[in-house]
Amino acid sequence: MDAGGRGMAMADFDGDGDLDVLISNLRSPSQVFENQLSSGLSLLVDLRQDGSGNTRALGAELLLHTTNGTLRRSVQAAGGYLSGRSARQHFGLPFGSRIVSLEVIWPDSTVSKIDW
Repeated sequence: MDAGGRGMAMADFDGDGDLDVLISNLRSPSQVFENQLSSGLSLLVDLRQDGSGNTRALGAELLLHTTNGTLRRSVQAAGGYLSGRSARQHFGLPFGSRIVSLEVIWPDSTVSKIDW
């Protein structure tokens, strides 16, 4: 029987620093695929903005500046039809790179920066 995948979510379900995949199927149970291929460094960012009713910082933009360039993520609630996104943002770091700084552009347009 064809599983008929209808939705997907990617997150670090097992807490090992890489992204795993969850597929929701139409005609069979959901499937979780554990990523066992990735190795290296990663950064998980979970945002909270004091005094805001936006508890998951939806709409925030993150810029991770590394020695190999800048990586960008945006905090969104949905990823497409029957799919979801984690509010926790995952950055996989290129081999040999180091973090220089993390810049957060909050939904109210204020900016926070953390230098490493």
